[in-house]
Amino acid sequence: IFGGFELSGLMQWTSGAPITFVDTRGTLNRTGRSARQTPTSALTNDQIRALAGVFRAPNGSIYFIDPSILNTNGQASAGYGSTNFAGQVFNNVEAGQTGNVARALINGPSYFNVNMALLKNIRFTETLRLQLRMETFNVFNTVNFIQNTQFANINSTTFGQITNTFDPRQVQFAARFEF
Repeated sequence: IFGGFELSGLMQWTSGAPITFVDTRGTLNRTGRSARQTPTSALTNDQIRALAGVFRAPNGSIYFIDPSILNTNGQASAGYGSTNFAGQVFNNVEAGQTGNVARALINGPSYFNVNMALLKNIRFTETLRLQLRMETFNVFNTVNFIQNTQFANINSTTFGQITNTFDPRQVQFAARFEF
């Protein structure tokens, strides 16, 4: 309590949710059951983890993985039977095989947020009170990216893209009369 004012706050800080890279094509006419199989890669899991982060591509898009591993269509794989492109890391799984990339290999973007409220209670009588409030959400105006995928499809033209953010700083004022 500061000179009759009350200050309260809430801080949230979490790592991003895990992301699994998948080849959703399916094999041997089993698309419905194969949509969560992991792709293959010549890189180790640690080398793939090193590609994770938050990146801005020359086109202005934001990615949770280095966009240099994408082809001109925005895909991480040229597709089954295609020639690999420069920088390709992931490959579709051969028919009847399983991928060698681990599940939940990387975490998506982290989340940090601080909310605060400043309150002032003014008593008129024993039963009459006015409460003035100022509440601020996302006090530090931190950009928090919304992770829009749990399963990142290597064949998608939006592979690795982050397309949305949580709300920017918001301030609201309120008055409450209690009787």
